[in-house]
Amino acid sequence: MARSPPPRRPPELMEELVEEILLRLPPDEPAYLVRAALVCKLWCRIFSDCNFRRRFREFHRSPPLLGYINKPCFDSDGKAPRIVPTTSTASIPFFSLPVLKHWWAVDSRHGRVLIISYQEPHIEPVRLIVWDPITGSQKHLTVPDYPHTVKTGAVLCAVDGCNHLDCHGGPFRVVSVSAEYVEGVRLTWVNVYTSETCQWSAPTYIRIDSHVVKTPSLLMGDALYFLLQFGMHILRYDLSKHALSLIGTPRLREPVTVEDGDGGFC
Repeated sequence: MARSPPPRRPPELMEELVEEILLRLPPDEPAYLVRAALVCKLWCRIFSDCNFRRRFREFHRSPPLLGYINKPCFDSDGKAPRIVPTTSTASIPFFSLPVLKHWWAVDSRHGRVLIISYQEPHIEPVRLIVWDPITGSQKHLTVPDYPHTVKTGAVLCAVDGCNHLDCHGGPFRVVSVSAEYVEGVRLTWVNVYTSETCQWSAPTYIRIDSHVVKTPSLLMGDALYFLLQFGMHILRYDLSKHALSLIGTPRLREPVTVEDGDGGFC
């Protein structure tokens, strides 16, 4: 009995088409990219090309969530802040900070985390730490000379026109929000630290009768928004004008500031 001829190999796709297909792999699980790179030399070459990686980030726009901070509050057992991975890729090199006795993670943006370190709980902070959990780099900042009672803050990329898809290692800014009583009046102050000059700006202030709460700020355009205690107001800080203002709220219990799908504030 004659043997049937072996099946013909399917025609190979052009490299440009393979690249377009690989470009659409979901970014939420980095293990998919590693496994795809091991399929053949062609795929490995495509993934190794820096232009492909740039196109991959631009195509998917929003960076994937790779992990979260295990305890963003006061820590009394002497453990270091660390990132808990949310993917099955165990080889992601998340780097922990040195052990901090008491700390509070107040913000995370553009690949960095802002942490306030305290000597003892509920007293004045001793330093601010800007931490990149992917590269392990960290910058320890002394709190502003005045006012030094930092309540919360924000960290953000300082590169004009950056798409924030790969900001690691670039210049950054830290916005500290403090509160002081001056002659019986409660004032809220904002200072800005710039990594390029390694200096804090002169403070700007506004009179507020309630506290700024330790919740992540919202960055929209060239302004940061912070919630005040009991949701009575929202504090707006204009980064370009270095000016503070208040936005009234409908007095909702525990409101949250978010950006809607059209880039608006709600």
